[in-house]
Formats: sequence, C-alpha cells, structure tokens
Amino acid sequence: MRFHLCKISVLFFLSVYYANGYSQKTYNYLFKEHPIHFEDPAIKEWASECRIIRGYIRIDDKELGKATAGEDNACLGKADNITVSLGDSGIAVVAFREPVKNIDGYDFAVFENSFDGQFLELAFVEVSSDSTKWVRFPSISLTPADIQTNTFGLTDPEKVHNLAGKYRAYYGTPFDIDELRDSAGIDLNNIKYVKIIDVIGSIDDRYASYDTRGNKINDPWPTPFPQSGFDLDAVAVLKQVTGIRNTEADQLIRIYPNPSSERINIDFKTSAFCDLTIVDNTGKILKKYHLDNLDNGINNIGIEDIKPGIYFVIITGDKKQYVTRLIIY
Repeated sequence: MRFHLCKISVLFFLSVYYANGYSQKTYNYLFKEHPIHFEDPAIKEWASECRIIRGYIRIDDKELGKATAGEDNACLGKADNITVSLGDSGIAVVAFREPVKNIDGYDFAVFENSFDGQFLELAFVEVSSDSTKWVRFPSISLTPADIQTNTFGLTDPEKVHNLAGKYRAYYGTPFDIDELRDSAGIDLNNIKYVKIIDVIGSIDDRYASYDTRGNKINDPWPTPFPQSGFDLDAVAVLKQVTGIRNTEADQLIRIYPNPSSERINIDFKTSAFCDLTIVDNTGKILKKYHLDNLDNGINNIGIEDIKPGIYFVIITGDKKQYVTRLIIY
C-alpha cells in the first residue's frame, strides 16, 4: 500500500562482503534469497487468470465493509505497480498458460507494492496442481509480537521468510517449489495455481495469523482504508536458475531438525572428515566444527547460543563445498 505522506523512497539493497575468503559460488548461494526485478530475464511469463475474494477493511469492525481498491484483474500481466487490495484475510488465486515446474532455484515470484521495502504487508503463499489440494510454503516470522506494528509501522525484511510482500514495488518475493517436495497430494512439476492469502497482522489472539512455528505474524495493522491488506501487483513464472543450488548436497548432506532452536544433527556421506561453518547473512562466522563420519556419519552440534534468524551452513569436504540454509527460532 502506498501512502503519499511526504515519503522518500528508499532503495532496498543487499550489502555483501567477501570476508572470510569465500568463493564466488558460496557468496552467490548465501544471497540466493534475493528479490526478482520485474524485468529480470529469468521471467518466463505472468499470471493470465485470477480470482479475487476480498477481505474486510478491518477484521474487527466488519461494518466498514471489504477492501475495494483496485480492479480484480489488476494482478494479471507484468508488474506495473497497479494493484488489487485483498483486505484482512483476502485471497487471490492465479493461474498460468502453462503449469509451473520445479526448476533449479526459484520457480515463481509474487509482487506487492511496498514503497520502501520496510512498510511490509505480508501474505501466505500456497500452490496446487488441481485447485483442491493446497500446500502452503513454510513461513517464518521473527518480528517481535509483544507490541503491535501500527498502521504506518515498519518491518525488518530479514526477519521474514516465505511470506509474499517482503520487497518493495517492482521486486517480487521468490519461492522455490522444491521446499514442498515432502508434501503429499501435489505434483511439483505441474503447479497450475498459486494462492495468495493476506496475513492479518494483528497480534490480538482473536484475529492473529501464525507462521509455521506458531509465531504471531506482526505487520502494519489496522489499515482501515479501501487499500486494506496485501496489495497484489503480479505473479511471475521463472524459467532459469536465479540463484545457486547444489543438488548434490541434497543427496550427501542432511541437517535436521530444521528449523531448530537448540541442537541440530548433521548427517553427511562425504569423506571421513570435513569442516562445517555456520555464517550469518553478512558472511560472519558464528561457529566452526571439524566433523567425522563416525557414528554412521551423524554429528550433533549445539546452536542454542545463536540468536533466532536465517543462517547458512557451509560444509567443505572431498575438495568440494556444499551450502544449505538453517533457520533458528
């Protein structure tokens, strides 16, 4: 939602450093989660069909009616910063000319119209092969929920994962269907529908929305305007790798439980010895271990002293380097 209140648009940047001597490949992977620009050559097509179910302007005062801003078809075609407002708990279901397939890296991106990448109105994202069985992307919100983010409040995007609306206008939040590979009732190479569901940002128990771990999702609320709720601009399908994904690592290395809060198991089938490093999103080393494949290759390490967030695990062995993501809550 855009509020013309003498605002100054702030560009959203990802600052990175080549500290610690990481390779270019590792550097790219660490910042794999990056916004998709609306003119990114990786975009194959845009949503061609949609159905909008409007939510209320304010879920706790239904007499105000439902969100009315934007035409129902505003989310079709290329992102243009012309949106349809969903309202509290409103829903949009979009379809494409061809099914979305599970390619390497990200598969599609959802565009909202945040004007600065900090005023964030968020939404859950689900996919379906038949419009009957839906699977939701596992979301993480580490935004504190003890004080309500007010109508014009800001959110740190680095504390949000797998929720649409994370980036400013013309930059889409990317999603990787491969994260749903263990879900039943869905064909990862035949995704015909994407559903966007407005997050009710209230921390009131009666109306709150929760992430996968049961955390309340705190975003600007209430927004008692016709433009209430998530403002959907567009949904893009991607056709090529937009980040680095080491599929070999998926077969050789398993980290569980993930997300975790205290300890994790590292199950690896590489050489007898390897090094494991946990880094944050600036490349700062938080922990470093020398592992072996004794006890059936499973190593157990503590992470209870690392604050909640999204981190990256780098495992070096067999003259190769593997990188995967770790979520600590």
